[in-house]
Amino acid sequence: MDVELVVLRLLHITAGAFWVGTTLFGALFLLPSVQAAGPAASGVMRQVFQRAFRLVIPVSAFVTVLAGLRLYWRMSSGFSASWIRSPSGLCFTAG
Repeated sequence: MDVELVVLRLLHITAGAFWVGTTLFGALFLLPSVQAAGPAASGVMRQVFQRAFRLVIPVSAFVTVLAGLRLYWRMSSGFSASWIRSPSGLCFTAG
């Protein structure tokens, strides 16, 4: 069992799910609710940002991208052009 591969996949999937889920929640539910509440929502938003929300989202995005790049590098044997042009390489590249 390759420990690095397991850790990279775990990081990539969990950080990516958190990043996308939190972003969608904010865009589809939180922001419209805050806009509808008007000035009364300022206290809620202040609390959201005091809880390191502005730090957690970029960090989860960064971890997702770095783990994904490392996984891609490993799968492609160091960004081998012949692997990247293969059907599975094209699929990973599109992802």
